[in-house]
Amino acid sequence: MNLYEYEGKELFRKESIPTPAGKIVISPTEIRGFDYPVIAKAQTLSGKRDKANLIVPCKNPAELKRAVKDLLEKAGDGQQIEKVLVEQYLIDKKGEYYFSITYDTSTRTPVVIVSIKGGVEVEKNSQKEGFISKQNINPTTGLQPWMARQILAKSGFKGIHFLSLTKILIGMWKIFEKYDARLVEINPLIETDNEEFFAADAKIILDDDATFRQSNL
Repeated sequence: MNLYEYEGKELFRKESIPTPAGKIVISPTEIRGFDYPVIAKAQTLSGKRDKANLIVPCKNPAELKRAVKDLLEKAGDGQQIEKVLVEQYLIDKKGEYYFSITYDTSTRTPVVIVSIKGGVEVEKNSQKEGFISKQNINPTTGLQPWMARQILAKSGFKGIHFLSLTKILIGMWKIFEKYDARLVEINPLIETDNEEFFAADAKIILDDDATFRQSNL
């Protein structure tokens, strides 16, 4: 079962993973109370929304109203868009990173994947040596803080970032375990000029065979 971005971010906030301020709208008439600039993001399960023009930066209420109206008239992978996430547009970016926890089918264990080069080009960057690090996790012991720091160091992060980024990785692991996830992904994880971190996107896939344990979702 795939979660929409806004649903994934709700789980992130429960585990103290910072996300940009925002809210869901289902009509252009709900546009009020935003601090500009913002970004309007169609809530669809299809990938590469930016390349499909389903993510629109907006500088003022008029642009936002037009963007929401246009997005609600579109479809993603044949699915009519019914909700738009409007949230703070993080312009002052110092870096974009990739964090995920998924399953390694060859070892049959969870694996943490981290890249210091995230964003829309993460697939291209993942082919370059040194841009991506992986760490298999023993499911009986789970992801420990020292393991998180180890993979962060391997990925090229410096000590000043370890505390914040370790908390984010541990929060992702808690979601992975608690909700029977097959994938918990942040791309991009944005670092601002103030050295704050925000999950600008959320991709969470739950194991269909465990849905009986996740009826609350």
